[in-house]
Amino acid sequence: SSGTDLLELINDILDLSKIEAGRLEINNTIFNLDKLMQNVSTVTALKAQEKGLTLSFHRGPDVPLVVTGDPLRLGQVLVNLIGNAVKFTDTGEIVVEIKKIEKEKKKQVLLEFSIRDTGIGMTPEHISRIFTPFTQADESTTRKYGGTGLGLTISKQLIEQMGGTISVTSAVGVGSTFTFTVLLEPGKKKRERKESRPTNLKDLNVFVADDGEEDRAIQARTQGARILLVEDNEINRQVAKEILAGAGFVVELAGNGLEAIERVSDTATPFDAVLMDIQMPVMDGFEATRNIREGLQNGILPIIAMTAHVMESDRQSCFQAGMNDYVPKPIDPDQLIATITYWTKTRVGTPPVAQKSEKPRPTITYELPDSLRGVNIETALKRMSGNKQLLIKLLLVFADNYAGAARKIRKALIDEDIDLAQRLTHGLKGISGNLSANEIFIASRDLEIVIKKDGKGDRVDICLTKLEKALKKVTKAVKTLPAKNNAQKEPTDFQEKALPDPEKIAPILIEVHHLLNKNSLTARKKFMALKRQFNEGEPGTLLLEQLEDALNRMDFESARKHISSMATMLKIELQ
Repeated sequence: SSGTDLLELINDILDLSKIEAGRLEINNTIFNLDKLMQNVSTVTALKAQEKGLTLSFHRGPDVPLVVTGDPLRLGQVLVNLIGNAVKFTDTGEIVVEIKKIEKEKKKQVLLEFSIRDTGIGMTPEHISRIFTPFTQADESTTRKYGGTGLGLTISKQLIEQMGGTISVTSAVGVGSTFTFTVLLEPGKKKRERKESRPTNLKDLNVFVADDGEEDRAIQARTQGARILLVEDNEINRQVAKEILAGAGFVVELAGNGLEAIERVSDTATPFDAVLMDIQMPVMDGFEATRNIREGLQNGILPIIAMTAHVMESDRQSCFQAGMNDYVPKPIDPDQLIATITYWTKTRVGTPPVAQKSEKPRPTITYELPDSLRGVNIETALKRMSGNKQLLIKLLLVFADNYAGAARKIRKALIDEDIDLAQRLTHGLKGISGNLSANEIFIASRDLEIVIKKDGKGDRVDICLTKLEKALKKVTKAVKTLPAKNNAQKEPTDFQEKALPDPEKIAPILIEVHHLLNKNSLTARKKFMALKRQFNEGEPGTLLLEQLEDALNRMDFESARKHISSMATMLKIELQ
């Protein structure tokens, strides 16, 4: 999309500016070349597979497995060059080779990486300017394939900072070969856990991603792995859960950072990775990560940030807090699965366990049309793994909970509560992005930028008006969704399943109600006891989810409405 292209361009310009200003540092750390190649292959092989291409990796027998260098920047170069090879190749193969060259200095080794493709190729004229900023082979290439024209420029300068050089040979209609060198230090070889790599990557002398082999390799790594998903918003939580469960992960949920710490501290059932939102009530993702690393003394558990902030400074904040990686919002399913897969180790001795995608509950009786004003149904369904009923449910929740979002943001600005206005706008941006409500996403993104600058003036009013119109369009469209068999929006036919026991629930429900009347944050903790009284699919679970979402947003007014509805359904009198 144009938004993604613009973000890519901005990030490339920032990287290039840092390099030219001498502010981009090359870090030295010990890393495993095979694991780096696994990461690169996971990111790039899916696109190659989509085009029917063969992608293979070959490491020479004399190439050291463990080296010291900058794996982040080396990986960035490889992903860029392999990504280009995939982009410009329609049929055939891409071959990545690593060779050892003569030692340059004592305790250093020069490695040569080559990426050969059978793509469109280039003329000598095109090759002569291929590393010039904002340049591609020709204008028709830019129009057909897209791109910023900065990737090769950045790659060249990164390679030079790592003590190497880059060159290219090519022939039109035959293909291209990019070759570069980097100067690394052999690292001390650590004993590798046998299960840390899937068997078909054990030596990585040859790895081929062809005809679904990469997909099978990914499934082998993900099946049965336990992921803690930490996200305060119901809509974002459901989207991420659906994607991960569909890929074979076992997903457990936490609503904020404090809850995540409590779950991680239970070492009897360890998690394989944590997917952590950043902005949350009670405790944010940064503080939670620092507590896990320092307070719980857990430096091994992979923690991956989910953030709508994807500028370089935001990424560095994630790493400084102790996070291993990050994925952007709106969620890209392929990228999310690839990132989690890289950080998830195979569960030896555990048979594959895949969660079933959430089945439509009897309470959801709406039909999803082919098009809906303000929502890109196709991309939204992709995020939901094709689950139409889940998308309908989340759209209904969105229409109920966020129709007045612009009004709340405006009030926060009038009250000069800039922090609240930013949180509300940022949250709306992430949610609308995951639902592919693109006009709301763009309007909230623009408003967030303006609020960060000053939070006042005509530009704020213009952005707010634009947001109000976009919200009105989507909520109106959602409320006109056609229902099957004239079902009501809040069906009351619960005869198929028995209600939870009111006698057990009544004391907890009444206590939560009293706490909500006091706007007490303790209501969130007490709610967890109420939640445990319900089983999946029982009557009231939709109300329960809406109540939880309201509590996570500290929207006590909505929470009181939901708990009153629950009391009515269970015939419990609130005192």
